[in-house]
Amino acid sequence: MRHRSESVIREGDRMGGLPPVPRLLADIGPCVTLVAGHSAHAFHGVGANVLYDLGDFVNDYASARPPRNLLAGVADKLRKEIVGLCEEAGSLHERRDGARTGSETRQRLWPLLQRRTRRIKRMIRARRLRPDLGMLFFVTLDRTGPRQLEALPIKVGHCHTGIPTGEEARFAHRRFSRACAALGTEVTEHDGRSVIVWR
Repeated sequence: MRHRSESVIREGDRMGGLPPVPRLLADIGPCVTLVAGHSAHAFHGVGANVLYDLGDFVNDYASARPPRNLLAGVADKLRKEIVGLCEEAGSLHERRDGARTGSETRQRLWPLLQRRTRRIKRMIRARRLRPDLGMLFFVTLDRTGPRQLEALPIKVGHCHTGIPTGEEARFAHRRFSRACAALGTEVTEHDGRSVIVWR
């Protein structure tokens, strides 16, 4: 008799999109009851018996406090990144044994620019994912495995978690439904919860 169990896998980009799934999941998926992923600080979809990311239930990250709006939040972060890049670029010109050549400065500046650009892209993607909105997952299991999943939208504040209402609750359900649909899983809504019925 094969033993079945639950697994939690930490993988993926912080505040990023859908984590890359290792080949290992294809191998262990049939051997475990449920695989729950965690790392991106934003919930993702469900495919087969894999919850790709649970997101956060509570946080103490000052950066996760919702901005005034998407554009204002991105503009604030962008200003900080540009200032940081200028400071790093300026320090490249300061060298004890003399001035740098133009090509030497460009060679050192290019990796800095690439790193800052990647950070800015992650910030924009994170704001679209709304990491201040999450899901609390309830999974019904029996002897043969998972039967149903219910996901309750939550509002993740700075050291505080509550229940969103109105457009925020609808946004969380829409985003979860789309993420699940991309993985081939159908989601319905019942009493304010997103519901997946496996069997």
